[in-house]
Amino acid sequence: MKTTVSRSISLLILAAMGFTSCSAEYRERHRRRHDERVRVHERVVIHN
Repeated sequence: MKTTVSRSISLLILAAMGFTSCSAEYRERHRRRHDERVRVHERVVIHN
């Protein structure tokens, strides 16, 4: 019983980690396309 529970928990954790990493990568790609100007502007503001 414990082994199955721990297995399911580990699988859930792995799935969550994979999903979050994939979504983060997708967000990063989308942001790079979409918000490059905004990031440059933020960098300029931070430097000043």
